[in-house]
Amino acid sequence: MLAATWFRPDLRLASVPGLFIAVWLPWQMYRRSGARLHSASVDLPCLAFQRALLERERDVALSMPKWYLVPLVVGQLAIAATLATNPRFTGSRFFPEGLVLFVGTVVVVLTVAWRRWRREALDLQHELENIGRS
Repeated sequence: MLAATWFRPDLRLASVPGLFIAVWLPWQMYRRSGARLHSASVDLPCLAFQRALLERERDVALSMPKWYLVPLVVGQLAIAATLATNPRFTGSRFFPEGLVLFVGTVVVVLTVAWRRWRREALDLQHELENIGRS
């Protein structure tokens, strides 16, 4: 993305948001990861630690659409805008079909990802409810 920003000025509309997303998403994953559970003390009993870990992972899955999907949607919109406005792409005879295929694929992939995270959050909530019963 950095090379495209520097050497292909006509692709900057897509590459600058791509650079932002490439930094934002890994940073958010690192920051929100359940493996970095700071709020739980080291001397917690195993069950309490497991509960805290599951709660954190459930919260990450519930918040994914805000901090994960929104930047991806913005990046995909930037790519679609670049495709629609750049003469390099609009000159192709298959441009309309390619643009429709790109947008359709993006919508399907992002919808599947959103549903998967929602299902993961529900599974984690179910596991949290069952953790005390064992």
